[in-house]
Amino acid sequence: QFLRQDSFEKTDWRMNARNTSISAQGKIDVNTGPSVNLTFGGSMNYSRGNNYSYAGSLLNFGNFGYFESLDWRVFGRLTQRFNNNDPESSSKIKSAYYSLMVD
Repeated sequence: QFLRQDSFEKTDWRMNARNTSISAQGKIDVNTGPSVNLTFGGSMNYSRGNNYSYAGSLLNFGNFGYFESLDWRVFGRLTQRFNNNDPESSSKIKSAYYSLMVD
């Protein structure tokens, strides 16, 4: 069967090509003392929708594939600072710090 002019209709959008995406991220800093900080955080990305195909959009728009994905990450970090505020100290190092991070 051949396609004729009356076999087509004009649409303003791509049928069955809807996608949804949600992204979020957050971070919490906790000051546990004058020289220690804890940081917790993470991110999330969620998406779902139809796998639009230009080649299949003419005669097969009702049978597009479907996808759904979820990615997430979390982390924690401990930072401790050391300050040498003694004016009579002969040390060349006045401050130092270290951080431990877990992903």
